[in-house]
Amino acid sequence: MKKITAIVLALMMVLLVGCGNSESQTNKTDPVVSATEKPTEAITEKPTEKQTEKPTEAHTEKPTEKPVANQSVDKYVLETYTDENEMSGGYSYNVTLRIGSWVKATETETINNIWESIGGSGSVPDINSFTYNSWSSGVHFGKGTSIMAFGTVAIEDTTQGGFSLSDTSNYISVDVFSYELTKGTLVDSYIQTSNGGSYLHSAEGRNNRVLHVYPEMKKRTWGPVPFVICANEAISPEYPDGKPDVINATWSFGDNEFNVYPMWSQE
Repeated sequence: MKKITAIVLALMMVLLVGCGNSESQTNKTDPVVSATEKPTEAITEKPTEKQTEKPTEAHTEKPTEKPVANQSVDKYVLETYTDENEMSGGYSYNVTLRIGSWVKATETETINNIWESIGGSGSVPDINSFTYNSWSSGVHFGKGTSIMAFGTVAIEDTTQGGFSLSDTSNYISVDVFSYELTKGTLVDSYIQTSNGGSYLHSAEGRNNRVLHVYPEMKKRTWGPVPFVICANEAISPEYPDGKPDVINATWSFGDNEFNVYPMWSQE
């Protein structure tokens, strides 16, 4: 009987030791589970959000906005011509004319950018403002067929001896001509002065004068003042790149002779 009791007690001890070991083992594995869960959450999520969002926004938007407007102005080169003049009584003055290429009147953004870059205020005068008034009727220029050339004119009083042009009533006139325009090619120009703007209407068969300036010299200098010259029916289905008599015409300013070529042929 004592032997049986001892065997039973030994079995119970084995069972108790086995359960204790299994409990302690399961208790030891719990921290491993908790250690593997939370670090992965902290490492994987938030850094990837911050790195992917903001740099892409900053890189894509602002650099591509304004260079387009300035490219057309950068390509528009003004050629410079000077004319020295002497008047009766010993008075003298120099005129500096700067003029660029022909631009299609349909290029609204380009012509407004160029006009602003040479000192013009507001937008370029509307195409309907350019006309040619003959004896019988007036012709309004069409946007799709017209081309424009932009420039500035400046005058300097070079009279010596303490005298100036403001002392005399001599009339100063600055004229630019183009003698090769054929009949039917209509040209009008607009010059913007401090007291407003004025138009000059000209065409072949009349006077070939494409620009006429008559400043009142109250100071030693006048200008530079912006102007635009507009040629009507210079582009057509027959001449999509411009009528030869317009784009190949020789211009005259004082002793200077020059050509005004289309901007689109230089691109």
